[in-house]
Amino acid sequence: MSTSAVPAKAVSRPVRVLMAEDNQLNQRILERMLASAATPGLAPFPTVLGKATNGREAVALWEEGAWDLILMDCQMPEMDGFAATREIRRRELAGGLVPVPIIAVTANAAASDRHDCLGAGMNDVLTKPVQLEALLEMVRRWTPPL
Repeated sequence: MSTSAVPAKAVSRPVRVLMAEDNQLNQRILERMLASAATPGLAPFPTVLGKATNGREAVALWEEGAWDLILMDCQMPEMDGFAATREIRRRELAGGLVPVPIIAVTANAAASDRHDCLGAGMNDVLTKPVQLEALLEMVRRWTPPL
């Protein structure tokens, strides 16, 4: 079960998505899926995409920008998605910031894996291979009002 989702709405500016994924093929797939969201008739939002190839980069890019959503791979080098999420949540709390929705992107689909993701502070889980409609639904569900 996911925590409180933001209701659907009309988008007046691009959705800023930070993608933390170390696999180049998965990066390209997610990037193309998000780019397709700007295609008329498919989804009501264009996106601005930032890319990190490990958890340390994800934390650094989170700190530099105002992201609407983070897609966080769980298994990455240097700092995995769990540690990166915990660090982002720690910094949000320390700074009195509104938490950015973080969606786990993982090949592990067991209930215990979902529990681990939510326990680390992620808001929801997308399983690999990611399906276009599931990705777009996550973006719609978790992006804040624009």
